[in-house]
Amino acid sequence: MRYDKESDCMSSNASLVDRHGSATQKLILGSAIERLEKFSIHNLTVRVVARHAHISERTIFR
Repeated sequence: MRYDKESDCMSSNASLVDRHGSATQKLILGSAIERLEKFSIHNLTVRVVARHAHISERTIFR
């Protein structure tokens, strides 16, 4: 992080949207991996991953 003199706040190279998108992607992938570790691939669906991650199915397709 670095200090942005013009906006008088802290900023980083990645935007908030980029950081949020990256965190969401990690959450989705982590949830899918956790489900695969416990169940077979035949039980892995978008709905199962979304519910496990506590997000909507639509978020996965974004």
